[in-house]
Amino acid sequence: MKKIKRLHPKISKKLQAVTRNLSVDVFGYEKKATQNILTYFEHKSQQLQQPKETIIIRVFNELKAIHGCIFIQGKLIQQISMKELISVFVSEETAQMSSMQQNVMRGIQTLITDIASASQIHRQHLHICITCSNAPQVNVYHQNKLLKKIAIAKLIKYFV
Repeated sequence: MKKIKRLHPKISKKLQAVTRNLSVDVFGYEKKATQNILTYFEHKSQQLQQPKETIIIRVFNELKAIHGCIFIQGKLIQQISMKELISVFVSEETAQMSSMQQNVMRGIQTLITDIASASQIHRQHLHICITCSNAPQVNVYHQNKLLKKIAIAKLIKYFV
């Protein structure tokens, strides 16, 4: 009997390739985080009397601590506390929980460390910028050079 030579990979391998980067937001974390970010930017926009499109939240690691700042058109406007930074992503009640603060701090440090290792850059030279026009965008920069865009869903995985 003659063996049949397969020209195409098995269906299971095709499915694996297609679903490798597929994620499902079962608990609605991504939707909630997106809404929280939009709400935070709207609030800051009104408070600072600036269009939300000009506001940038910059998160960085300095001396083993996570810091957050708000910039508008390249100017530092204010530093933000860890509780406020966490409230960008979750409700204010959740941001008050000390375990959530530790998870987010650890998650941001891990995210920065992972990207720094992959890019072979010292982690103190990286920063995360969050902007918002119609939808929130999360970008990682090395100095002024864009290294990577991060989906909200991926960012949330580092916090949970």
